[in-house]
This record gives sequence, structure tokens and C-alpha cells, in this order.
Amino acid sequence: MPLLAVFFSTSSALGYDLESMEHQLASLIERLSESVVTIEASHAMTARQLARSGDETRLQVISSGIIYDSTGKIIVSASSVAGRDQISVYCGEKTHPARLIGVDYHTGLALLQCDQKVGRPADIAKDDICNGRMVVALGNAYGVRVSPSVGFCAGTRPDGRLQFTAPVTSGSLGGGVFDLTGQLVGVVTGGVGDGKRTEIGLAISATELVPIVKHLERFGDRLAGFMGVSAVEIELSPAVEYRPSGSVIPASNTGGVRIIDRGLAITGLVADGPAARAGLRRGDIIFDLGQTHVSSAHDMMRLVRRMPPGAKLKAGVLRHGRVFFTTIQVGQAPLTNTNTTMADQPTEIDARRADSLLRVIEQLKHTIGHLEAELRQRR
Repeated sequence: MPLLAVFFSTSSALGYDLESMEHQLASLIERLSESVVTIEASHAMTARQLARSGDETRLQVISSGIIYDSTGKIIVSASSVAGRDQISVYCGEKTHPARLIGVDYHTGLALLQCDQKVGRPADIAKDDICNGRMVVALGNAYGVRVSPSVGFCAGTRPDGRLQFTAPVTSGSLGGGVFDLTGQLVGVVTGGVGDGKRTEIGLAISATELVPIVKHLERFGDRLAGFMGVSAVEIELSPAVEYRPSGSVIPASNTGGVRIIDRGLAITGLVADGPAARAGLRRGDIIFDLGQTHVSSAHDMMRLVRRMPPGAKLKAGVLRHGRVFFTTIQVGQAPLTNTNTTMADQPTEIDARRADSLLRVIEQLKHTIGHLEAELRQRR
């Protein structure tokens, strides 16, 4: 009997704690929902664009947004609103027209302006330390305007984005990731998965929002450079040196100009992109970019994105045992979802590209084998 009494007492206490937790979480979500809005953006499509006859049709995109301040500024996913001629903000039972102030091509976020106050501004976190914390993601999902999902913040990825374990849909792009104190820790920009619904979400840290908003208010769009390549890090063993003539020699020899022991092997190129137009090919190894040694895809991404479109970058390339230099004219970064495979916006590799990637790896093995054979002959 005493054991049963303890069991029922413990079960009763546990049930009370769970009920209390559930009530607190529901209250938190209700409060946070006042800072999250639904965005409806549309633009006209002609019969020619639709490849059929008929009247003009409007293409509509549904996404989410975060209320930034009390003057009607809304932070949204740029890909959902850029190029749309009609933008509406839904907050509670009210609808507000909005206009686009600017697009940040570095992060894929954009800033909208409503003509009046909307909802309640989000409480923006002052730090981006959220590793292991429980978080609540709020955004539009399958027609539910403020749909919550609970997960954990996994930490910051090498590309600077926050990774969290909560489902992401296309409608939740631009939604918020909040900690259990109610602070906004990130804005949802995409996820890793099949493209329709993902179990791993990605977000821009809330600590980046203030400078982004200030720039967009003052200057409008913040452009970003684009090269149009995907690449993997590679180590050259043995390392080589190159002379101004472009020939390579073993690194142990004296009199060489530069030692090459690491680089980035190109695995894919955007058709007619900046790198392709500069003559780069799959299998080439980039070791130098803009007079800076590059051995990390993320370092290359950051370097290129800081360059204004139209700027020129000199690239040092190793191909079939020969060094050459080419000039790449930096392009304008496009607005795409974060689940892309380009090094300009790195993420997980799509399984459908596995066969293509294997062919590139075989090509790289052939290139390295050719280089090693030439080095052995020069010894």
C-alpha cells in the first residue's frame, strides 16, 4: 500500500507539472503570435507566361513575417516578396497593404513598410548563443497563420546560420524562432530536406537584424557578389610549388614561388555563370582568389559575397598539373531558398546529384594522379 501511495502521488505531481508546462507554453505561443504575421504577395502573369490563352492571372505566394518595430516595419523572406506588385500583411483579423523597402541579398531577408502600426514588435535577442536551448518556431503552415512547432537550437553552422530541429514549410519562411523567454533568436530562411517540408530548419540570427534594417532603410538593397560554383575542400599530397611560368615542382625543391597544399575542387558550375564565363571547369582546383589563399568553401563564399557585382577577382587555378590565372567578373547573387547546392549558399547535397558527384570525384582522382605522375618525373 505505501508503494502504491508513492506511485499515485508521483503520478499526480508529474501530471500537474506537465499540465502547468503545457499551460505556460500555450500562453507563450499566444503572446509571441502577436509578433508574427502572414504575408501574401502576388504579381500578374500574362497568358503568354502561362503558355495558354485566357485572361491575366495573378501568382500568389504565402509566407510569414516578423514585426520589427512600432512604425510598421516587417522583416520577411526576400524570395517571397521580391518582384511582387501587391503585398498584404495579415495580423489577427486585420489586413494592411505594405511596400518593399529593400532586399538584403547576403541573408535573403527583406524589409517591408506598412502605413500604420501592426501587432507587437518582437523582443530581439542580444546574443546568438542558443546551443541546446528549446525553441518555438512560429509561421504560416498549410493555411494556419501562426502554426507553432517546438524543437531545439542545434547551434551555428559554418555559414553563420542557426540550425534548429523544427519542421519548416514554404509558408513559414520569414517566420520567427523564439526561445522560451520569448526573445526572437532567428528568422527562418529555409531548411535541409526534400524542399517541401524539412525537419531541420535554418535561420538568420536575430543579432544581425538591426544592422540589416539600418542599411535597407538608408541605402535600399544590399547587393552581394556571386560566382556560380560549388566546391569541396581538397588537400594536395605531396604539396607543390609553382613558378611564374606555370610549371609545378615538388615542394621540397628550392627556388619555388608558392607552395600549394590545399584548395577548392570545383564540383559544379552554374551554366553561363561568372565562373563558367571565366573558363573554369569542373575538376579545376582554385587555390587563390583575389590575392587571398582559399581552402574553405565558406571562406570563398564570404569573400565573394562581400564583393560588389561587376567587380573583378583574379583566380589562381590548378588544372592537369598546370597553374594558370583567370579573371572572374563577379555577378549578382540571386534570391534562392537556402536548400541549394551551390557553394555561394552551401547546404546539404541533394541525393539526386549523387551520380554526378561521383563522376566529379573520379575526374578529380584522374587530375591528381596526372599531377603526381608529373612530379615523380621531375624528381
